[in-house]
Amino acid sequence: MRNPTLRLLPALIAIVIATCVPQTSHAIFGREKSRLLEKADETYTEALAAGEEGRILDEMTHLNEARAQYTQLYTRYPDYHTEHIQQMVAKCSLRIATLNTKIRSGEIAIPSPEATAEGAGNGFVATDATAKPAPEPSLPQLAPAESAPESSPPRLVPALVGADDAMRVRLVQAIVEKDGPSQAMVLLEDLLEAEGEKTSETTRALFVKVLVACRNFKRAAIEIDALRERHPDSPATLSLAAAVAAQKGDLTEAVYQLDKLIERFPAYSDAYVNLAYAYFMLDPVKNREMAAVYYRSAISYGAKRDPKLEEILDLDIVL
Repeated sequence: MRNPTLRLLPALIAIVIATCVPQTSHAIFGREKSRLLEKADETYTEALAAGEEGRILDEMTHLNEARAQYTQLYTRYPDYHTEHIQQMVAKCSLRIATLNTKIRSGEIAIPSPEATAEGAGNGFVATDATAKPAPEPSLPQLAPAESAPESSPPRLVPALVGADDAMRVRLVQAIVEKDGPSQAMVLLEDLLEAEGEKTSETTRALFVKVLVACRNFKRAAIEIDALRERHPDSPATLSLAAAVAAQKGDLTEAVYQLDKLIERFPAYSDAYVNLAYAYFMLDPVKNREMAAVYYRSAISYGAKRDPKLEEILDLDIVL
């Protein structure tokens, strides 16, 4: 009769092998991404702590290190916590640019090499009460200025030059929030001039949106015509044209443009959301039901929920 222990041997071997085999590459890469992000966040926290204590030199060191860590993570894993990483790159860049400007202007003074060598003032800077505060810059940088193309105008932000579309959107948002749309308009205009025909549709559309924010509707119309010429079949460009018309107060033209858009792209969800807004703004009483119909259509085609619109239309959307 066969020994029961021998009959169990294959199963035991299988268990041993299973416990000894290294974990999958997916798990390993997952831990690696998490570790890199945690390390970058810790470095940024150290920078904040140094800044609160007045250790500006240490703060700048940590900020540069954190920015490099976030950038490396974004480059290696572009789909991993993208929004958070892009925001952190922008925060680090803006703070570094601000500190550099204040140091160059004399608003804060770097300790002398002799004092630093002796350990006095190491990591600290002294505020110069007599110095005139310099305006905080709006030039976030992902790389040193010399990394920008030689043909780029001096005021171009290297981060914008080398960034992809998603990163450009984040950086421009940061600039608009900090210095207003006019500063972003100048930077994007330089960027379009430097890139020429290579400029992406997203970057050109971003420029149009900034122009509208500056109420430069005439220039926005010119840029939309250029977008249409380069991307005649793009629903995003057609939708942008309608948005500009609405911003100008020409809601009838906006509805006309959106109707044409839906005729060509029946499943383009954003168009239905914009139509809901446009019809409601034309006549909040008579068009409320029509606006609700368009909004429900947008949701059915996969549009993101719009709490503000649901509130003004008094809608209870159940998915």
